[in-house]
Amino acid sequence: EEILKDVSLFLQKNRSLNISIDELQNIVNSTYMKLTYIETDLIIVALSEMFFDVSSSKKSQNVYSYKHRRYHEYFLYKKIRQVFYDDPFILRELSLLPDKDFIINIFLSQELKDSIQNRDILKNLSLRFFEAYLGEDYWYRYKNALIGQRVDYGVGSESYLQSNMLLDFLATKNENELASLLNNEGVSIKAFLSDENYWEFVKKYLKYQNKDIRPLLYAQYNLNEDFIKRAVKKNPCAYWYCICAMDNVSFLDIYTRKN
Repeated sequence: EEILKDVSLFLQKNRSLNISIDELQNIVNSTYMKLTYIETDLIIVALSEMFFDVSSSKKSQNVYSYKHRRYHEYFLYKKIRQVFYDDPFILRELSLLPDKDFIINIFLSQELKDSIQNRDILKNLSLRFFEAYLGEDYWYRYKNALIGQRVDYGVGSESYLQSNMLLDFLATKNENELASLLNNEGVSIKAFLSDENYWEFVKKYLKYQNKDIRPLLYAQYNLNEDFIKRAVKKNPCAYWYCICAMDNVSFLDIYTRKN
């Protein structure tokens, strides 16, 4: 297992899908000292049968790649958990933070589960602070029984998501560009929309694009009636403006509703 953990670490560091025979031999020999050439080759053959596909490089050397991506993720996770609590920056150094599936569904979820089962308070607190550091905007679409249950560990949402400048910026994008930005997990801005700024954004989008953006927002966020009611209460002026401009509701109708 130690060999495979180091192989996954090597692949991640080098942003590679495969490893050469020379590099694999070096990892084996650094893990188990004083092996003969034959013993090293026997280990590599055994690992190949279980975990690797083997091909030839241009230099006629064997090249090894995992048979399935999950093998790489599993052994990388095992390696990361050894290092993380002493050096949490390892996740950034290995450029793993944009890979939310690995960070949340594999690393954070499993480590939280283990810390709870083992009643390891220090480990659990470390993980909770890491969860808070990532922020609600990071794990917005990944909430589960372990992730996203609390957001009060001392770190708030990133301020730019509440910025009016961001609303203006997004309102200048056409629908395809906006959908692409909202679905880009590396950017992590989908959580910008709230019941406080919903109608303001709809208003700004109408101003910049002369289009009703509500259908796209409904599709992207699965908005329900309760959300819309809260949004109306938070910003009634923007709501009135929008329904008059887009739904042909008259001011007289609004006055009648209020009274």
